[in-house]
Amino acid sequence: MKNQWAALNYVEIGCGPGRCLVRDDCSEIDGTALAIIRNPHFSSLQKAIFIDASPRVAEILNTRIKGLEAALLP
Repeated sequence: MKNQWAALNYVEIGCGPGRCLVRDDCSEIDGTALAIIRNPHFSSLQKAIFIDASPRVAEILNTRIKGLEAALLP
């Protein structure tokens, strides 16, 4: 049977830097971009595209993604 999800892509506009601040206790949690990447089904996606209006914010997210990828390597 053909994999119906083989060409599935994820696009997030206004992705932010990848971390969110919880106002109640000032703790940090993963933003959507990092949560998607950490999801066990992420490998089913063909491509994930994260877009933000701020080049600096996109750079911060890219740095976090690279760090996450390095941490996930065997």
